[in-house]
Amino acid sequence: MAHAALAACALSMVAASPARAQSAADQRYQTWLALFASGPIHQDLWLWLDVQPRFYDTLEPAALLVRPGLTWRATPELLLTAGYGWTPSWGRTSEPRQWGDLVFTDEHRLWEQVVYQPSDPHTGVAAQLRVRLEQRFRTAGEIDVGFRLRLMARLQVPLTRDRALLAVVWNEAFVGLNETAWGQRAGFDQNRFFVGAGWQAIPAQLRFELGYMNQWVVRDGLPDPVNHIAALSTFVGWQ
Repeated sequence: MAHAALAACALSMVAASPARAQSAADQRYQTWLALFASGPIHQDLWLWLDVQPRFYDTLEPAALLVRPGLTWRATPELLLTAGYGWTPSWGRTSEPRQWGDLVFTDEHRLWEQVVYQPSDPHTGVAAQLRVRLEQRFRTAGEIDVGFRLRLMARLQVPLTRDRALLAVVWNEAFVGLNETAWGQRAGFDQNRFFVGAGWQAIPAQLRFELGYMNQWVVRDGLPDPVNHIAALSTFVGWQ
């Protein structure tokens, strides 16, 4: 399947970099949960919603993402989405790290994305290529908009004849398009690589994915944080 091969190639090229950088990195551990919901509102106009709480290894809150949007299905394979995201985070700033020693950051985003999701009906192999542009705002200090580009490639392969059990791998690269007073850097910003398994509990309506995510974050003048993440995602759809 040519489309799947293209996605796999993109995954392998982008995912190679984090492994080389982690020897001098600050290794950390987190747990990320996610709920993704999508379905039609009227004909080809669909709702998009994802809610993602994230936690440190001490179960302190690390971040929360609430991201609604509207999708226009140009074709079954091509989706155009725009929306808003509230993405507050809680940063650790001191050593030794103690529970409750967190600094709150309030961030809001506008975002637009294009998703191309080809699949092979004979084998059940499915790929996804996603390009997302974000406009990031923070409430503290002067209004300074950070523009960021996100590029993701994903591949899923059925492991059983009924296609209920899936192998899933994806990679996403983040690129800052400008610098801001509140700390966004221009250039390559971070990389996320995920490998895991999926269970299609109800075809086209309910799916779970569990696996390991490696998040490498680039920081000028500091050791790069590398988060080792246990990730559980729930996907809900309706027709």
